[in-house]
Amino acid sequence: MGPEIDQVEGVLLKKDSVEFVLAVSGIRTIRGGTQAWSGEQVHVNSSYVTQVSERHLSKQRTLVAGALGVGLLVFAISTSLKGSGTLDPILPPVDTAHSSHRIP
Repeated sequence: MGPEIDQVEGVLLKKDSVEFVLAVSGIRTIRGGTQAWSGEQVHVNSSYVTQVSERHLSKQRTLVAGALGVGLLVFAISTSLKGSGTLDPILPPVDTAHSSHRIP
């Protein structure tokens, strides 16, 4: 972490009066740049933190997304079990023994 960090995003692992311990998923710099991290554990001194926010999943959106997912799964399974509803055409066998080929 450097002096140009504006925002740190991640999972709070521990907090006490001295520091925050985060599994960092990304940062934003004061110049607007972003950088993805992969959960590295970082200790941040509490005196450097000016604001803390928390994000929550919307229960309503989560339920709607889950219902749509289940509906699509049921549709896909029922369609694959039914098939297309048409049979492959049965073609008569080709009789090669009595075939004649005319050569000009």
